[in-house]
Amino acid sequence: KVSNDYWFLFENSELAPDGSEAAKYLVVNRGKFNQSIGKEKVDKRLSKGFEQKLMMILYGRDTKTTAKELDQMKKDITALKLDHGKSLLSQVNIAKVVLADKPDQLITVCEKELSQIPAEEFPYFMLVYKAKEKATPAQMARWIKLGKKVVAKAQDPKFKESMEQFVNSLAEKK
Repeated sequence: KVSNDYWFLFENSELAPDGSEAAKYLVVNRGKFNQSIGKEKVDKRLSKGFEQKLMMILYGRDTKTTAKELDQMKKDITALKLDHGKSLLSQVNIAKVVLADKPDQLITVCEKELSQIPAEEFPYFMLVYKAKEKATPAQMARWIKLGKKVVAKAQDPKFKESMEQFVNSLAEKK
């Protein structure tokens, strides 16, 4: 089961959703999968489930997840020692504030967590899009400053360009 021939079953999150027997098998036999498939691919697959859940929260499509469930997610991420674990943990911290609907705390948490998340993975667009409707001028100034930091940190030229345009459009509306 841990050979490349069967990887398609474990790689696909629809065939092996979180909590399924296949997903549990992947976690239990992770070392064997790392040897046959490669640690990078296995970590990427394990991270994907967390990323999908977090994106649903950050997009506002999941409002039912609890802070307790997010705390458990942090424990699970930490236990798995994933390559992108620090980034995922930071995204969990942001998701907790989003679920708590605390706009004042959201910008503060985002400013703190940016250092742990690659610019291209930082959920700036969706967070600002939601926050800008209720943000005070001072909060918008902080969001714009944070956006400039995301631009400066970005590695991908296309992402950097689109991000810069978005931040500039926010500054113009200010």
